Amino acid sequence: MEPRQQAESAYDQSSKTELDGRQNTQLLKRITEVIGSGAQEWMRTPVPALGNATPSEMARTELGRAKVLAVLDQLEHGVF
Repeated sequence: MEPRQQAESAYDQSSKTELDGRQNTQLLKRITEVIGSGAQEWMRTPVPALGNATPSEMARTELGRAKVLAVLDQLEHGVF
């Protein structure tokens, strides 16, 4: 199984809650704070810490959004 598939299969069905527009706006704001002007490109780039899924793919669920935020925190504090 590929890393992206592993990341996706790790979700519990109860965590597949769709995010509302406000949550997406808050997430994009946080990404921009940490990543800067490359935020849109970063959203489309596979991230090893997310099982090689893109942040955009992961942000579709509440659990995935939490994982993206955790990666952002790690990046912000120099933890890789």
